[in-house]
Amino acid sequence: MKYFLLILILFFPLFSINGQWVQTNGALGYQIFCLAENGKNLFAGTFGGGVFLSTDDGSNWSSASNNLNGNVYSLAVFGGNDFAGTDNFTYKTTNNGSYWTQIDSGLSSNWSPALYVYGSNLYSAGSGGVYVINNNGSSWTMINDPWGELKSVDIDNIIIVSNSGAGNAYIFVGCKNGIYRSNNNGQSWTALNNGLTDLAINTFAFIPDYSGTGNLNLFVGTNAGGGVFRSTDYGTSWAPVNNGLGITSNMAVYAFAVNGSDLFVSTGGGIFLSKDYGVNWFYVDDGFNATARSLLVTNASKLIAGTLFYGIWSRPLSEMTPVEDFLDKELPKNYYLDQNYPNPFNPNTTIQFDIPKTSFLTLKVYNVLGQEVATLVNEKRETGRYEAEFDGSKLTSGVYFYRLTTETFIDIKKCVIIK
Repeated sequence: MKYFLLILILFFPLFSINGQWVQTNGALGYQIFCLAENGKNLFAGTFGGGVFLSTDDGSNWSSASNNLNGNVYSLAVFGGNDFAGTDNFTYKTTNNGSYWTQIDSGLSSNWSPALYVYGSNLYSAGSGGVYVINNNGSSWTMINDPWGELKSVDIDNIIIVSNSGAGNAYIFVGCKNGIYRSNNNGQSWTALNNGLTDLAINTFAFIPDYSGTGNLNLFVGTNAGGGVFRSTDYGTSWAPVNNGLGITSNMAVYAFAVNGSDLFVSTGGGIFLSKDYGVNWFYVDDGFNATARSLLVTNASKLIAGTLFYGIWSRPLSEMTPVEDFLDKELPKNYYLDQNYPNPFNPNTTIQFDIPKTSFLTLKVYNVLGQEVATLVNEKRETGRYEAEFDGSKLTSGVYFYRLTTETFIDIKKCVIIK
């Protein structure tokens, strides 16, 4: 929220996180789509440059792509070995990238961009469905009917979430047309897009419940401006969680990284951190002069960012921990409806309000006769500071009233349109 963030900068200098991002050596000039860690080795997968390897905690990177042909969209560590999902099937290396072996047996298409490790299995998803690799890692077995719900779907990403109330885990796949879920190991799939205003799915993330509420937290990042959405009911419904991300106009979401209950996200507007399951986001982009396409939290407590054409950057997590202290102090304690700004206005104005606890709320605008002329908000919101834009271009000049209503709170304020 732009006004709230401005207040932070002016009146809370201690919140300005010390230190900045550092650009590492190597892997320049490529789009770095994915990152992975295997012991003391870090891997970066690129578009056009194959795979790069770092053996010194990300300070220096060198090519490790012998016999790997294709653009690398995902990396996974499974059985001590490294796997790459590409647009030319999948690859496996047993010697840290010195030589890659193509694994195409069992795949119906070369488009295999998504890899995910769950339990004792490695999954691959792409054109034609979802596959699991055999025990020796040399071939794939399809787990779903290619003529079923995923027919002709080009899958871009996958995540698997355990369901304590059922025998099977939930498998989620994302594509340019939304999200599909299976709860029977891929034998059938259901589209689950309720609440999504942007169906172009770029990435998934999952955070177990650390708050004691019993809620799981499943996140998707979208590509066409919808930002981040969260589900607490295994994807049955989704709600946007973008408070703080809108300080820039580019809301495309490229990658997540999870560290305990902390969630990092990279967008077209920078890198942000949430410490409350996506309810609020804070800018941690200091000194970072690029767009991050991939993120990774390393065992050395660093956040690594792979960029579009500007190499790989890193920053210690310790430089971003002061956010927690600030967040505890600054979350709203009471309901509050602010005066709109500007006022009078023509034709647009902004209305800000505070929500101290999860509430279903409405924000509506009325004319002097008490007739409703606009509904700005009509949904459940988490704790946080929010703003809504009111477009009065279709209304006549005069006095109007806007009202915030929750289960336990009502407030009304006056605004004026002058044309």
